[in-house]
Amino acid sequence: MAEAGLTGGLTSEAAQDLAAVAAQIDRGALLQLIEKISVFALDRDGPLDQEALGTLLPAAADSELDRLVAAVAEGRTEAVGPLIARLTAAGIGAAGMLIATGRHFRQLLGLTAARDGIDAALGRLRPPAFGPRRQALAAQARRWGPGRLEAANRLVFRADRTLRSAGDRPDRALVERCLIRLAMMVARG
Repeated sequence: MAEAGLTGGLTSEAAQDLAAVAAQIDRGALLQLIEKISVFALDRDGPLDQEALGTLLPAAADSELDRLVAAVAEGRTEAVGPLIARLTAAGIGAAGMLIATGRHFRQLLGLTAARDGIDAALGRLRPPAFGPRRQALAAQARRWGPGRLEAANRLVFRADRTLRSAGDRPDRALVERCLIRLAMMVARG
């Protein structure tokens, strides 16, 4: 980073975020990213913080989408609205948010429906889930249970069907209501 001219450095949180991205991209893409960061930070006093770095990282919208789905699945209703607002600002549409949520809830239902148990089903996932993601999926599947997951998938299906039907409606509001209802389903216990 010093070779690219990034003299102010990064805060510790921003450095952690950059390290996580660096582990997922090839060397050439990493070098381009560092160059982009150094140009952005040119003539900037002090280290680059996590928020500023987040605007420059690739797939920032994908990680925000993952955060939204996790907030819904974990029952954190207070986080849903702000995450939807950030995703909308990043250009992610309501349909994309609903599709990602539906995919996650179908996956959770599949885990709970496995005859040999959730842990065995997690071992068969493709792409495989490791570490914190695997633990989160197992905890979410156990917390929701098959009955509530079936109801959740029906709710997502109805919202998706409404979204795809002809008519003039506020798509973002429809999806936001659906996701908050889902989060409330698990938050109630």
